[in-house]
Amino acid sequence: MKNSKRLMTLAAVLLMGISLFGQTGNMKFADAETVCRQLTEGKGDSLYLKMSDTMKAHIDAQQLSGLMAMVQMQCGGLQETGAWTSEEKDGYEVFYRNMKFEKADLHLVLTMKDGKVEGLFMRPGKAPTLPADEGGKPVTIETDGYQLPGTLVLPEPGNVFPAPCVILVHGSGPNDKDETVGPNKPFKDLSDGLSRRGIAVLRYDKRTRLYADFVPQGKKMNYDTETVDDAVQAVEVVRQIEAINPHKIVIVGHSLGAMLAPRIAQKAKEVAALVMIAPAANNLAVTVESQKKRLKLSENERLALDMSMKSIPASYWKADADYHAVREAAGLTLPILVLQGEKDFQVTMDDFALWKKGLRKHKNAMLKSYPGLNHLMMPSRDIPGPGEYETAGHVSEAVIDDIAAFIHKLP
Repeated sequence: MKNSKRLMTLAAVLLMGISLFGQTGNMKFADAETVCRQLTEGKGDSLYLKMSDTMKAHIDAQQLSGLMAMVQMQCGGLQETGAWTSEEKDGYEVFYRNMKFEKADLHLVLTMKDGKVEGLFMRPGKAPTLPADEGGKPVTIETDGYQLPGTLVLPEPGNVFPAPCVILVHGSGPNDKDETVGPNKPFKDLSDGLSRRGIAVLRYDKRTRLYADFVPQGKKMNYDTETVDDAVQAVEVVRQIEAINPHKIVIVGHSLGAMLAPRIAQKAKEVAALVMIAPAANNLAVTVESQKKRLKLSENERLALDMSMKSIPASYWKADADYHAVREAAGLTLPILVLQGEKDFQVTMDDFALWKKGLRKHKNAMLKSYPGLNHLMMPSRDIPGPGEYETAGHVSEAVIDDIAAFIHKLP
């Protein structure tokens, strides 16, 4: 489209914020420990015997064997596990354990009843408390009762005020406000760079990072509850800030956030422009299949990826099938800037070609690609896979310059 908790590497990292199977747990810690050991050792046959009939209808032993391989592909090797805790919920016993991986801290959640596993998923650990950015102002985005901490960075005194403002919208998965992946923090780079160029920037932790149950009562899991609703609310929050020009609020989305930028603009009031960084031109289902063909995955990784896709609710797939990003963008009249790294192995130049074709009649659309840059708009290591993001880098200054120039030219 995760820190390694994100869907940045493969769209399937959605499993880090969404239940792997169904919901719904009564047994002792010893039984929970057995399930955890079978999971981490890839003993799918033994683990399958612990599954309830409901679980068995959705996953087989071979898929269970590949689960841990999928997690470790994104988060590195398992380093240590914490003590078990538990609680009773609606007649089920729910067990929790912290699991520290090389690149991420996760919580394992087991839901059990009558000695059988009714639910099994991993979710991100609690977001670390980060020091305030120099010159940054803490801001809270609240939607449907979910509170998302964020930081608004204003330009230095001497710039034009009220200032134009960018709202950064994450890619897939439970991202923090910096959209951290490994040692890289692309949203922090964009915030630092744009604020130095006279543009205010708001970035915030994504709902799926902070809340395991991120779908409010009465709504369904889809693009709105994952991303769009919070971005729309962020627009309203910055609109009320005196130092921000309410007529120059720009959505800058990356990956999934870029693909959904047209929908955000349709639902928010008076968004001035869109900057779409590495937007997929096709739906998630098509994008994942394309990535599977390009990446060299082991058989267990492929099985785990297939399983994680099956675990995503039908409501999400319906939203995905009903949304056509290129067509939605083409129907807008506001200025649009589409940026693409030519070395991006996740969203490729094939997608960029579809955007060029779809926006060819759009009078206010500009598109630009950058040789040598990857999905994070950082210099590529020419390693098409997770290893691409393991070396620290920074968003290209040329990209930041182009975004700033585009925004400053807005009427």
